[in-house]
Amino acid sequence: MQFALRVNPGKDAQSFLESKIASLKKLDPATSLTKLDEEISLIFGGHFDKLQKDSRFNSYFLTPRKNLQGEKASRGATLTGAFEMMAIVYSDSAKNAPDKSAKQNELEIFFSDKLAALEGVFAADTNVFSRYFVRLFMLSTFHAEKLGKDKLDQALERFEEFLGEQGVLVSFFCWLHQFNLLNQERISLDLKKKSSLSQRL
Repeated sequence: MQFALRVNPGKDAQSFLESKIASLKKLDPATSLTKLDEEISLIFGGHFDKLQKDSRFNSYFLTPRKNLQGEKASRGATLTGAFEMMAIVYSDSAKNAPDKSAKQNELEIFFSDKLAALEGVFAADTNVFSRYFVRLFMLSTFHAEKLGKDKLDQALERFEEFLGEQGVLVSFFCWLHQFNLLNQERISLDLKKKSSLSQRL
């Protein structure tokens, strides 16, 4: 694994991360998804001594900065949120799986993708996140059809130039976040209206 971030972790932190990822790769997807989630949260929360004591890791991942909402958040917290967004896509795929074997396959793919995304973060490679974000976009804009590999690849080709424009991409996901908030508010208002109507009836 090549660490290629603008701010690389120090030698001790790098060795720790490499051994941590190696041990996570040995986990059984069927029983260890929660364990993987916990480890990701601990890594990007800086809960391991060797990471907490590393000035470069600390500065890059743990120092709070203003986010798009004007609130202070660390890159680590943002990345933890990105992993949680991946889970939304996985939940939809698992829900639509036709049988137990297909669900198990979806779990194994998701587990492998999460590990690849974790390793990719330290090699400045966000391709796994990009694939999941495109699928999340399709779900969030009510394109409910299930994307197989070929269709997903076609969608990624169309999004390729767009995904490369970081400023545009950040603005887009800010918009998507606002869209989801407004949609939730609309649903909440609709439910209140229905409840009020049924009370009057």
